[in-house]
Amino acid sequence: MNDPNAKKKCWAASLGDCAGGISGEHLVSQSLFPDGSVIVQGFHWCKGKPKPIGLASLTANILCFKHNCDLSELDSSAKRTFDTLVESMALYEVRRKLHLRRYSIKQFLIDGNLLERWFLKTLINFGFEREWIIGEGQHPAGEPSEELVRIAFGRAAFRHKAGLYTASHVGEQVTVNDKFELHYSPKTIGNNLLAGMFTFSEYRFFLNLLPQEFKEFNGANLMHQTVKHWYQVPDDKGRQVKSHRLGIIWH
Repeated sequence: MNDPNAKKKCWAASLGDCAGGISGEHLVSQSLFPDGSVIVQGFHWCKGKPKPIGLASLTANILCFKHNCDLSELDSSAKRTFDTLVESMALYEVRRKLHLRRYSIKQFLIDGNLLERWFLKTLINFGFEREWIIGEGQHPAGEPSEELVRIAFGRAAFRHKAGLYTASHVGEQVTVNDKFELHYSPKTIGNNLLAGMFTFSEYRFFLNLLPQEFKEFNGANLMHQTVKHWYQVPDDKGRQVKSHRLGIIWH
């Protein structure tokens, strides 16, 4: 049964099935920060440089209990993504010291559908009840469009070239350690929040809310959805040989 009291501050109220009253939602998934602290950037109070704060400071009453629970799989997926990035980097650190000419190729796979929805959920969390219209069109400031809400809950998909991109430069080196960091920069046109640039433990992602292709942003090359990154390490003669592959896949 729809709970009218839960609709007051739930950003998914347009789905029409709120229940359980308002519950506290972590703006960024709690499971990513086991030590209880988070480094953030992109808000009006930390635009210049990243700032560490307690995770409790990033909790808001913005989802009803039902919708909060419905999105828990996205939090689990984000944690699996981070663990996968750490594991792939750990293998790189081991193999780059071996100087072999051939390796058994290992694949590390990330569920792109769930990761894309996690970035959308996080962008909405950051933008809810703030000054921008979240998404295209004209609707109340600080609220996501009904289409974006449906996408976040897996009831619809991004149109055309909207959705998740990876951002990189040719030859870019990435270092990942076991302490998670998230940097977020909102991208707006007029009064509309239409994209977000995220650094997810040194990997950069661009979430595009517009149904048009982005090929480059601030000098970074953007690759839409399915991506395969090769890790290469030096052999005994200094030549780069393939070690393992990181893949973001859609289904």
